[in-house]
Amino acid sequence: MGAPGLWDVLNKVGKSTSIVRLAVVDGFELNRSRRRAYRIGVDASIWFHHATFSKQGESPEARGLFFRLVFLAKLPIIPLFVFDGRERPKIKRGSKIGKSGNHPRERQFKHLLDAFGMEWREARGEAEAELAYLNQKGHIDAVMTDDCDAFLFGARTVIKNISSKLSGNKNNLAKNSNDKADKYHTMVYKIEDIQNDPSISLSRGGMILFALLSGGDYHKGVDRVGKKIAHGLARCGFGIELLEAYENLRDCKDEFRQFLQQWRMRVNIELKENSQGCLLHRTSLSLPDDFPNLDVLEYYTNPVHSGSGGDQGLGSIALRDQKNLNLPKIAQLCEQYFEWGYRAKIMERFVTLMWPCATMHVLRRAALEVDRQNQNASDTSSKAPVPSSQGDVGTPASLVQRYLCFAHREDRYEDVFVNKGTGPRPSAVPVVGANPLICKISGSRQHASTDGLLEYKVEVSPVQLVRIADSGIKGTRQAPPSAEGSNKPKKATETDSLPMWVPASILSVVHPSMVKQFIEKEAEKTTKTKEKRKAREQTRITGSAPDEEDMHTDLQRSQTRPQPQSQLKSMAMGDYDWNTAFEPGHTAVLDPWFTSDALISQAHTERKRSGFFFTLPNPDREDGEQYVNTEAMINNDYDSEVDRPVTGFDLICDRILTKKRKPVKQSKKPRPANVDIPTRAMDERPFKKQRISSRILDALDAPES
Repeated sequence: MGAPGLWDVLNKVGKSTSIVRLAVVDGFELNRSRRRAYRIGVDASIWFHHATFSKQGESPEARGLFFRLVFLAKLPIIPLFVFDGRERPKIKRGSKIGKSGNHPRERQFKHLLDAFGMEWREARGEAEAELAYLNQKGHIDAVMTDDCDAFLFGARTVIKNISSKLSGNKNNLAKNSNDKADKYHTMVYKIEDIQNDPSISLSRGGMILFALLSGGDYHKGVDRVGKKIAHGLARCGFGIELLEAYENLRDCKDEFRQFLQQWRMRVNIELKENSQGCLLHRTSLSLPDDFPNLDVLEYYTNPVHSGSGGDQGLGSIALRDQKNLNLPKIAQLCEQYFEWGYRAKIMERFVTLMWPCATMHVLRRAALEVDRQNQNASDTSSKAPVPSSQGDVGTPASLVQRYLCFAHREDRYEDVFVNKGTGPRPSAVPVVGANPLICKISGSRQHASTDGLLEYKVEVSPVQLVRIADSGIKGTRQAPPSAEGSNKPKKATETDSLPMWVPASILSVVHPSMVKQFIEKEAEKTTKTKEKRKAREQTRITGSAPDEEDMHTDLQRSQTRPQPQSQLKSMAMGDYDWNTAFEPGHTAVLDPWFTSDALISQAHTERKRSGFFFTLPNPDREDGEQYVNTEAMINNDYDSEVDRPVTGFDLICDRILTKKRKPVKQSKKPRPANVDIPTRAMDERPFKKQRISSRILDALDAPES
């Protein structure tokens, strides 16, 4: 839509930007509008066009519009939807345009906008011209559209609609810092970048000339003139001259005709000579004598909008931001339009759809409360996230009820005509707790979808939100039988806390104490982690070890065997004699089979190796049991065993080692008769240890006399 080929030229200066960061930094933190939000004007007709491609559900078009509104409501954004008015051009893109405001889809859309608390209005002429005028005057921060005509009408900042499936975005996808396309990034174009880029160098007049030459919504353009020639002539400055002359000589038709004759002559000379070098090559083309079409030039240079025919009061066109999110109404419309509009499914889907929207709406309203308190205290506006001097505003239940609850029309009539006394009236939703919405902060992150914006992970209690939304459901749609008997696990209930990522700057304004407490805890964790890492690094580099005496004490503790059951019982009763418990007793080598005699003699002089000795009483030994020295028990040619304590475990090991082997069964397979079996000499037989006699074992088992 718009001038064909103009987006291909402007894509060079488009910047991939996270809509979340744009809304938080440029909207909430800078707070130019003093509304703690980024103001975006939306061309409703383009959203209607996109909605026609939705094919799912009972009301596919309303479904597509609903999910787009949910996306905007999750961010600190104040959208303004503008519909085409009755004074727009009668013919656009070669077809007649019907009356505005009569389509059923448009009425459904307006009902949804009212429920979301989003402002909408009908323009006098085209919606794009109205949005461009509001952006030029500073009433909105950007125009969200897919039509480049917004720049021709005077827009300063244009944001493309977010979707990778749109035909206009496929050739120039917006990507995040990880070079991936996501649902939060879009292309943002600013008039300053378009004018200052040397490869583009287009002003508003240059883009108008581009559309007049290559064609647009109101005409076909000049034959054989494409986007390259149109761009080259616009860079030469002919568009700026044409726009200035038309604005100054609009009422002097004769003078303007004389200007056009000279202007066309200079353009034709440039086409043949290419003296400025902005064209790719010289050409024999020339402009026709009736160029440009004055009606089309009037559409671009002087479109019909709110400021046409004299300036109106600024208050009449400025955004009001007076409506609030109406959860009961949204639940009612979901019940009316969508096949999943029964009570259980609405509450299930609202967990991810509407609870984040309601939380962001309450947080932004709470931030405005903080600004009002600061303004009353200092009579100055707050442009940066400054905590309230009168304490945290927070998200109390009363604030949630104020900005999300709506009385029914019958209740409002009763308030006017019925005398209910002077006593206190019960509220529709009970107020429970001081901060029932935001419970705590449990983490932080800097994600690529937000271009590294600091966010806090908060725990949201949706109990009050569930009650508010449930008040709008009438029960006209029943759950299908398949849904009632489903065995799928249920999702979060109204009592379960909901994790949600909230920008840190927003939470710092509303809950400064909660943020401060979280930062202190994180700093304490970081300090402990650094100390542990520093200690490990020092040990690894210096190789320092504990003192020898401390090491000896630790080894003794590690070698202490479990106490017998009777001894443990006496310890528990307090009858155990601790003075005699640690008297040094008989010292014995724990594992003499792998300890040499030199080590045994050296162990008494070097305390460093005392870990190989057991210096406490043996708790497994019965009273009166003595250690047996079996020196030279086996006197043969092999190595003799050293002195060691003989226990029941040692005897069992000896029995296993000295057990007679069963004779190997001879193979029943007959051997060939002609094969000579080699005989092995006695001295060639493998070494075999002699077995200990059974008499020696019996002597060891016999009790001592």
